[in-house]
Formats: sequence, structure tokens, C-alpha cells
Amino acid sequence: MQKGVLSMPTHPHEAKTVLSNNVKLAKAFRESKMPVFLVHVDFSRALWFQPRTDETFERRDMPKDWADIAPELGPEQSDVVITVE
Repeated sequence: MQKGVLSMPTHPHEAKTVLSNNVKLAKAFRESKMPVFLVHVDFSRALWFQPRTDETFERRDMPKDWADIAPELGPEQSDVVITVE
């Protein structure tokens, strides 16, 4: 779960409920010495920047912390963090 997704409307469950369930699941995995994989999506240059007519790029208005993992989830030292661009 990342901050940007949590800030969007979600259905059929509220984002805070989904996050709470993710936190419980990650905690159970950590307590059982099982790996926790935290995946977040960050935009590649092609998606994060829009071409302009003068062949330069203009940054889209995305919050700087959009791709940050929700702090309630960690990461903790034993977690594996994967960034998808």
C-alpha cells in the first residue's frame, strides 16, 4: 500500500480498512519469520513527464510522496521492498 493509492477513493472497502488488514497480515508474516514483500509503483519518465511541443518534458502534478509506502506498514529491516516503474 502506498500513500497515493490510499488517498484515492476505494471500493468495495475503504482504504483505511484495507491498510489495517495489510498491517495485520504483515505483522503475522513477520512474527512467523516469513518474508514480507512491499511493492510500490513509481512512475517512469514516460508516465511522470509529459512531452511538450518544444521536445522538452513537463512534470505532471503528482504529490512527491505518492509512491511512498504507508508508514504503518514499514518497511522493517527484514522486509523486501520492490519498486515498479
